[in-house]
Amino acid sequence: MKRDPLRIQGALYGVAIGDALGLTVEGMTAQEIQNTYGQLREIVGGGWLRKQRGQVTDDTYMTLCVAAGIAETPQSPYEGIGRRFIGWYRTNPPEIGRCCALAIGKAQELLGQGVLENEAWERGALFAQEQLGNRCAGNGALMRDVYPGLFYPVEMAQRVAERQGKMTHRALESTFACRLYSKLIAVLASGAGKEELELLLADTAYADCQQRLQEGLATPSGYVVDTLMCALACVMDAESPEEAIVRAVNLGGDADTIGAVAGGLAGALWGYEELPQRWVQALDGSIRVLLDQAVQAAVEHTAGEPDPKERTRSSAGAR
Repeated sequence: MKRDPLRIQGALYGVAIGDALGLTVEGMTAQEIQNTYGQLREIVGGGWLRKQRGQVTDDTYMTLCVAAGIAETPQSPYEGIGRRFIGWYRTNPPEIGRCCALAIGKAQELLGQGVLENEAWERGALFAQEQLGNRCAGNGALMRDVYPGLFYPVEMAQRVAERQGKMTHRALESTFACRLYSKLIAVLASGAGKEELELLLADTAYADCQQRLQEGLATPSGYVVDTLMCALACVMDAESPEEAIVRAVNLGGDADTIGAVAGGLAGALWGYEELPQRWVQALDGSIRVLLDQAVQAAVEHTAGEPDPKERTRSSAGAR
């Protein structure tokens, strides 16, 4: 089934909105947020990064790197993704995660020595894993993983999601989360609702995400399992994308990333038209331009895909 243009747009904008809203309270506890804001519902900037209103962090920038690499060379996007990761890394972003920084820095070094692309990124991720003592199951690969599910059919989306994730994060938890998230995004963007989402989660560790969050068994940390668990729980409990994203960022902790992941899911579920326009308009104009370019590329790509029903009819006729 082809992806819905409004759900594609909703998912990409949802990531940026969740990021822009959540960066204000990143690192705070839920109680600290309540004491300071009551409930944070507006994009205001600030936070430890001291961002201007409507600016975003690595969650959105790396998402756009992945999107541009995929749009440039859909059949083999990894060189383009990696080139953009390195270009962004060279700007010295203060918010870059340790695992990403180590892996990208080492890959850049190896590429400069003439090491082939695939080997350079594999060795870069392994270097990060070694330097961190195998503690590389953070959410840095998941946070940028919305676009494969918006651009490709499910199976291809999962393959690309896994490989782009392993460019920096080689933990099994990260790989599983990236594959699952891309599958959920692809299915939601194709018109599925919460019932289908529940079925897809039924045989996974995320099936009881709402209960685990309520019982404190999932926390808003940077651990990839916690991040996806919290984001899913907020979406499943909400009746609108606004409610889902507000719930997510007000958990505190790694609020920008949990907000971004929840925003991707919520946008793919409810679509762009259901996103609060005050949030859309609050985003920095340069970011909206890049988001629109990524949306257009995905919409054009899915429009050019053959309809599975047409393929079936053609095959039947050939027989």
